[in-house]
Amino acid sequence: MSSGDPNVSAAVSVRQGPDGNGISGTVSVWTLGQLPAPEAFAGRVRLDDVGFLDTAGAWYLLRLRAAGVVLEGLSPAHAQLVAA
Repeated sequence: MSSGDPNVSAAVSVRQGPDGNGISGTVSVWTLGQLPAPEAFAGRVRLDDVGFLDTAGAWYLLRLRAAGVVLEGLSPAHAQLVAA
């Protein structure tokens, strides 16, 4: 599935609270406007349930990391995109 695939579900969900932070769903050019500024997160963010990540989404995750947030639970493929 490519980032230009019109069949990609452009839904993202953000959890923030005392039980931890997490992002799930599609983290892409289509959903960046629905995500909080990186400074809104603190500590760690669980990413186990991210189903789709494109280059724009990886850029957002890199901004989280630059803000001091620890990224946890990335799939191997998504981790490679963020490491690139």
